[in-house]
Amino acid sequence: MSKQEHDAAVAQYRSTISTFDKPWYQSSLNLLKKHGFNGLKCLDLCSGNCEFSEMMRDQLQMDVTCAEYI
Repeated sequence: MSKQEHDAAVAQYRSTISTFDKPWYQSSLNLLKKHGFNGLKCLDLCSGNCEFSEMMRDQLQMDVTCAEYI
């Protein structure tokens, strides 16, 4: 299976898999809060499903732009 075939096969399941409960997301958000990143602009490269970007937007009021290489 080529990388392109693998990526296409996996992509159909990405929207159904949520990882919002991953502990490193909360740890990262806590660090961003601690260091005053609230309300800033952010470019999230290789953002996948944009789950962490959504969390930064919702919990830190950040202006997040997502980019994913396909």
